[in-house]
Amino acid sequence: MKMKLQTKIITHCSIFITMFIIFLFLYIYVGKLNLDESLYISASFQTFTGANVDNNKIIRNIATFQMLFSYIFIGIVVYDIIGIHQ
Repeated sequence: MKMKLQTKIITHCSIFITMFIIFLFLYIYVGKLNLDESLYISASFQTFTGANVDNNKIIRNIATFQMLFSYIFIGIVVYDIIGIHQ
């Protein structure tokens, strides 16, 4: 049981970090932002705090996709946590 929980935690953390990095590069290369701005926006949308993306349509589209992914991912994590303790 303990090993299963550790594996799930490691898997979820790995997915979270991987998606943060993927979106970081999307903001840099597709959104044409510098590293500081990309780090800030990627971290803020991955952790649900949000950020101001002005009127840049490309960045808003990337941010929308990131928020949708983040909410779906947190739903899966919560479902796994509830499923483990039952």
